[in-house]
Formats: sequence, C-alpha cells, structure tokens
Amino acid sequence: MSNSHQCTFSFPLFKPNYLYSRERTSHEKLLETREKILECSLNQVSQKGWTLQNLIDSANMLGYPSVTHGILPNGELDLVSHFLDKSMKETIFSIKQEDFTNLASKEKLRKALTIRLKLNTPFLSTLPEAFAILASTKGIPIALDKLLTLVDQVSWNIGDKTSGMDWYSRRLSIAGLYTSTELYMMQDQSVDQSATWEFLERRLSDYDEAASFVQETSKVADFGLKSVVGILESKGIRI
Repeated sequence: MSNSHQCTFSFPLFKPNYLYSRERTSHEKLLETREKILECSLNQVSQKGWTLQNLIDSANMLGYPSVTHGILPNGELDLVSHFLDKSMKETIFSIKQEDFTNLASKEKLRKALTIRLKLNTPFLSTLPEAFAILASTKGIPIALDKLLTLVDQVSWNIGDKTSGMDWYSRRLSIAGLYTSTELYMMQDQSVDQSATWEFLERRLSDYDEAASFVQETSKVADFGLKSVVGILESKGIRI
C-alpha cells in the first residue's frame, strides 16, 4: 500500500514552460521530482535523520523507484543543502513581512537572526548530524557558501547598504554572530531556548560593526572548532 499521503507539499511545484524545447520540459520535471523527494525527506528527518535511507524511503513513499534517489548525487548533503536553502527563503520572506523602519540596526539584526534560528527548532535533536555532513570535504565549501549567502541576504533585507571594506567586515562579523549562536543553540536545554536568546543578546551587546577581518575570523574559528568538535563527540559523531 502506498504511503504517499505522509508527504504533503505546500510549495508551488515547477511548471513546464511549453515555449521551451522538450529537453527543457524534461529538466523541469527532474527538478520537480528532486524537490518532492527532498521535501518529503525533510519532513521525515526527526524519525530517519539526514540519511541516504531517508531519501530512498521518501522516493518510495512518493511512488518513485528506489533508484530515483540517484538524481541527488550528493545524497545526505543534498538534503542538508535543501534545508539551508529553504530556511533562508523562509527567513527573507518573514523579514519582508516585518516593519523594521523604526528599529536600531542591532535590533533589526537581532530580530532577523532570531527568525532564522527559530527555523532550527524542529530539527534541534538532529542538527549535530547535519553539521557532521557539512564538515565533510564536499560539505565545507557548500556550508560556507550557504552561510555567506544567508548573511548577505539578511543584511540587505534589513537595510544594510554598506560597501567597500565595510561590506566585508560587517558581514564577517554577522557570520560569526550567527554561527556562534547556532552552535550554542545546539547545546541549549532551556525551555523554549531561552538561554540561546540571552546568549544572542550578550553577543549583540559586544557586537562591533567595525570589527576587523582578522579579529573576527580568529574569534569564530576558535569558538567554532572547539564547539563543533565537542558537540559532535558528545553525540557520538566523529569527524
């Protein structure tokens, strides 16, 4: 019996454009199939983790042959990437619905980062597994690209129009702020992650928009390496 009813979709699927060639239509169908499998798998992460088996089971649930997961050549990494992409889009959508007009720059940043971090909540128990996948040789450049894209999109949509060297220093500082808070969130056992929001407030109070590239990179690297290794090892995950 088919279990496809377990996977529902609220997003618009790719629609064929008949002005393009037949090959173009086939490509759009492939993208739609990928999106369905990834979204179905994301809905199953809390039970099945960020695993290849999750992708295979989701393909089966949707009525596709088991080998269909082969259209996701990076396997688990494609699933984690899908989560990051979807979270960024939802974050930017939510930011655009908010009124940031009369807020100070740090309050805008706090609100925006909180929106993004709260999207981690349903996946907190499995985030160390996702981080381990991102820490792989293939995962590191993807993780960095997703982080910098998120920071740039958030900065732009809260009204930061800096340029030149200020553009780099501010975005690197925000990347450090976001990353350290996300890592703290993975260890947070408080009700409704209240300790995480307090941590974010403390970091914001120390936040220096003019922080130098070297200072911020050193801070993030030191905190990040120690925290990631500690968290993953506590979960029995070796990298």
